[in-house]
Amino acid sequence: MFSVASAFDTPLRRSADGPKGPGKKKKGKGPATISETPSPSTLEVLLPPTLPLNASKPQVLQAALNMSLTGGQFIDTKFYCFSRRNTSGAVDKPLAVYANSLALKRATPYFENLLSGSFRESGLTDLNATYPSDRPSSSEDYDYDSDSDLDEEEIRDEHARGAERCVDGDASQAGNALCAIDAPLVTEVTEGDHVAVQDSGDLIPTAHLPLDKAVGKGRTIYIKDMGFMTWQALVFYIYTGEISFSPLKSKHAPVTQSRELYQAPPCSPKSMYRLAEKYDMRELKSKALDNIRSQLTKDIIWPELFSVFTSRYPEVQQAQVEFLKNNASYTLPEIPRWAGLVAEGDLPHSGAALTLLLRALMGGGTRW
Repeated sequence: MFSVASAFDTPLRRSADGPKGPGKKKKGKGPATISETPSPSTLEVLLPPTLPLNASKPQVLQAALNMSLTGGQFIDTKFYCFSRRNTSGAVDKPLAVYANSLALKRATPYFENLLSGSFRESGLTDLNATYPSDRPSSSEDYDYDSDSDLDEEEIRDEHARGAERCVDGDASQAGNALCAIDAPLVTEVTEGDHVAVQDSGDLIPTAHLPLDKAVGKGRTIYIKDMGFMTWQALVFYIYTGEISFSPLKSKHAPVTQSRELYQAPPCSPKSMYRLAEKYDMRELKSKALDNIRSQLTKDIIWPELFSVFTSRYPEVQQAQVEFLKNNASYTLPEIPRWAGLVAEGDLPHSGAALTLLLRALMGGGTRW
């Protein structure tokens, strides 16, 4: 289906009768010689199918499926990602995401290097093995404190009350509005969801329950700085080109687990933007930024603009400043309040965002 032959790929065929074509035949049983002109039927048998460099996502997935028909294994890579932030602030509860390496390597050079065998962690392992006891099952070095793709260990009453006090974009409560970024999400299990109960009492959608696995050897890789939900959504996107984004945390919108098994697993657009930026996946990064931009409203723009996340990414800053510039009539009165928070050191990371905003407003001829 994907056969591509070139002159330098043409294999040579051995012939027990000696060379074909002009010249004398050696009588009797002679040594095997090489034929320089194999027949088309020979080429068809000897040349393995290849995958074009510009193959689409469906073609890459179909190629991987084709290979599994004779190789007997589609899944050959396992990633472990942390899935929860505990009450001490560390991340823990590593969960596995399984994937096909051919699809991964076509997605970004990062995976090509990671799965090439040149890295220490790329050695072959038993994919049925459980999480190794000699590896840490938690980390305090996760550098994205407000990653909403991490579950909370528990949702305490004080946090729920705090979330209620955070009036989205209430400029009269500028200090309180900051907590809009850090408030935990409340997960709803809606009617019709298929759930199971863990020993801990937690409800889990059955789509996340482990199935009987019959996989063999492959590469096991430990991802220390990306959440399980983000990574799961990434692999689904690599396979299908489909991505499903959750509401921004500052909106305090309940995240429902109700979805069909064939649908893309949801993820935070900010978490996915962070991943796509790190691994230079430009199309995915653009999709995440477009979603962040589409969710901006006057009620959440200030805490979003002055968040730690926004301070790290100039493109996100620019998108949010453009939103404020286009809605200057109701944002201008709030600038002194937020500028004061920056000046007093409450938002030490947000100086660049404030400067960019002031320049945009003055450059656009906005009247104060």
